[in-house]
Amino acid sequence: WPRELPPLGDQELAGPNTQSLDQRLPELKAVFQHDFAANGFDTGRFALVRNMDGGVLTHQPQGLQVVRPGGDAYMATLIAPAIAVRGDFDISVSFEQFETQLTPGSHATAMLQLFMTGDATNESTVSRRHTISTADLSQQYIIAGVAERSGEDTRRIQLANSPGESPSGAFRIARRGDQISYLYSEGVKAPFRILAVKTGTTDDIEPRH
Repeated sequence: WPRELPPLGDQELAGPNTQSLDQRLPELKAVFQHDFAANGFDTGRFALVRNMDGGVLTHQPQGLQVVRPGGDAYMATLIAPAIAVRGDFDISVSFEQFETQLTPGSHATAMLQLFMTGDATNESTVSRRHTISTADLSQQYIIAGVAERSGEDTRRIQLANSPGESPSGAFRIARRGDQISYLYSEGVKAPFRILAVKTGTTDDIEPRH
């Protein structure tokens, strides 16, 4: 029996690893990086494009705190960087202290959501969700998905769904050519794992207003 475990990607039960994605990171020359703990909410770099009734954002020593009360209908707070993204990309965002207070039949979600400009698969998401069913059953999981739009019709497709209860983590979506990878890290410093890979659009990501 080996005294040391092989690297994560070489273990027998390992899923797809991120080596091919990571090897090409140096080719992505344009870099946008922001530390909310050090720099707060910079209105020159970010826009609060949606904040339905009751959402509160505050700058804390650990970063940007978002308190999002719910309601009878869908409620959201959406923060967007004021940048356009073209070609291959690698986008990640981390979160900590994900806490929820739910009533039966409701859910709470933190997510990375990308909107493309075309009419095909133009929404990609990786999310951390906590759901309470009407029967008071609690479930927490990680979801990767896309929304395919054609005219006024929208079809949502779930690409991956796995259990996940960590209060901290990181979302990552990477595009190489027309292949879009959806990744998640269980903990801010844990290695990313690939949830799903899907052929998608090569359309640009434009700033949200």
